[in-house]
Amino acid sequence: MSVQVFRSKVDWLFPAIIAGIAVRVLWPVPAHVGAGGDIPWPNVIVAVALVGLFPLLDRSIRYEVDSDALVIRQAGFRSSIPIASIYKLRRTHTLFAAPAMSLDRIEVLASQGSYVVISPRDKHAFIRAISADRDGKPVNM
Repeated sequence: MSVQVFRSKVDWLFPAIIAGIAVRVLWPVPAHVGAGGDIPWPNVIVAVALVGLFPLLDRSIRYEVDSDALVIRQAGFRSSIPIASIYKLRRTHTLFAAPAMSLDRIEVLASQGSYVVISPRDKHAFIRAISADRDGKPVNM
């Protein structure tokens, strides 16, 4: 079986948080410049970096399903869960840090005690891909 790649779903909340922080960092700039000061470049650089962070995260988060493993990739990090060890997929809206940019999430539970929370854009296709690689054995949902 070939590798199936699923991108992370993106909620409005995550870009709004990043934009809000960028605005907060830039908030004092007009008053500072208006009072005769120089442009506070560290504030501008931080705001631009924050805004640039969103597309980087959006493009880097992906979930790959092949016949052996679920591989989660995010901005240079990689983790893997063997397909055979996955025993349950559970819907969740947890706020815990996760390689997911949506609160519409799936908790993947594995027999080795590991778990991960993800948010594939096409949840139904993701669930079918996980189930197909388990030789027809259903995954509890």
